[in-house]
Amino acid sequence: MANELIPFCQFVFHERSYPIHVKKVTAGEPYKHHGAREFVPLTVDQGERTKIKLTFHSLDPELPRLKGKRTNRVGDAQAWFYHEDRILLFWRAALSEGYEVANPLDDQNLWALWHEGEQFLRNHFPGITLLITPAWNNQYDLKQWRTFLNRLGYTEWSPVGLSYSALIKYLTKPPAQDSPDH
Repeated sequence: MANELIPFCQFVFHERSYPIHVKKVTAGEPYKHHGAREFVPLTVDQGERTKIKLTFHSLDPELPRLKGKRTNRVGDAQAWFYHEDRILLFWRAALSEGYEVANPLDDQNLWALWHEGEQFLRNHFPGITLLITPAWNNQYDLKQWRTFLNRLGYTEWSPVGLSYSALIKYLTKPPAQDSPDH
């Protein structure tokens, strides 16, 4: 089943729409949390996580292949699902070189990969409480990238790790903060 191509979303290239399919590969692995070095707000020190690799392909022979490419792979994504905390670290979703637009705010295909990628992963790992993603992407201007993530719903900074290193999107109500008694 890991090599199965599943219908995913529409991709626009040179003003023409192409259907995109996704291939998912997963692998379970144990992890140990390393505290301040990580920005995923885990509540347990060790547990099981699933690494997810998604690749996005066009089966349409009309989609122009980019120079030097043997397949019509238009992008990929990578994530980790932490089972005990029900947290999904959505590390990245990116378009293959030549298919991307310089400003992520103007890239409808990147938007589709992120939005549909999130939905795809939420369907495969029900009960996710929050999504977290790095707040930077070396491929894009930092301000544009953070605005792109904010528009996707990643609006809160991770409470752990280096300051301003990751943004969170809560799927359930965030935990209440302890307040001092007055």
